[in-house]
Amino acid sequence: MQIDYERTYLALGVDVLGGRLKWCWIESMKGEDIARAVRRWQEGGIEVVVWDGARGHKAQVVRETGLTLIGQPPYSPQLNPAERVFEEVRRRVEGQVYPDLEAKKRAVEEVLEELAAYPEKVRRLTGWKWILQAFHSLSRNMALS
Repeated sequence: MQIDYERTYLALGVDVLGGRLKWCWIESMKGEDIARAVRRWQEGGIEVVVWDGARGHKAQVVRETGLTLIGQPPYSPQLNPAERVFEEVRRRVEGQVYPDLEAKKRAVEEVLEELAAYPEKVRRLTGWKWILQAFHSLSRNMALS
């Protein structure tokens, strides 16, 4: 028996208003890798991210991207819109054996592409009343600045 471990990380951006998903694979959860993902999201039109207090999320290089960051309260992953999408992905891909990491990545991307094809489903999964109010409030405040 041989056990090998391979890792890659899925960086997922969710547009809760438009029901759009942006994702990419990154090598680590270090600030530099997260900043590269954030810049890709910005190029795709994402301007605000809600996320937890993970060290890589708080890195200076990430903050320097200029993306508006809304921090979650500690120990509250259920408040993160991306977590709802991750739940859907896990429900569909976990518990199966894949011949290699690339095969599992393909399975994950199939789920993401399927969700991305139905923006209304993404909005239903991630667009809670409180978060929609927060984004509308943020939009009004940014317009007034």
